Amino acid sequence: MASVYLRGKRWYIRYRDEHGHWSAKPCVARTKREAQEKAAELATEMARVRRTTDPTALLHREVPLRELLQWWIEHYVLKTPSGPKVAGTISKHLVDSPLGDVPLGQLTASHIEVLWHKKAL
Repeated sequence: MASVYLRGKRWYIRYRDEHGHWSAKPCVARTKREAQEKAAELATEMARVRRTTDPTALLHREVPLRELLQWWIEHYVLKTPSGPKVAGTISKHLVDSPLGDVPLGQLTASHIEVLWHKKAL
């Protein structure tokens, strides 16, 4: 559940973020009713993010790449005819590599480049 409060001339929304912690942020609403509507939307979105297995929601968390790849393999890759082969390749080269431990929020191109260089040797 989210709430709103007025501070000066600006409305703020207090809500539970994707980690379940209370957070507040300014809102562009001009009236209390607008702020409450935006707060309800934000609360619904954050609740969805906290409860979902949607991979786009995982991008907001400190989830390791390994967890996202395993979800993707289970929900998409294994449903294709070549699924077991592709799943094995992904597991061998990505899930079981040091890259699998990197949280999604911290994953950069340099992490991938380092892995490529190690694989090339």
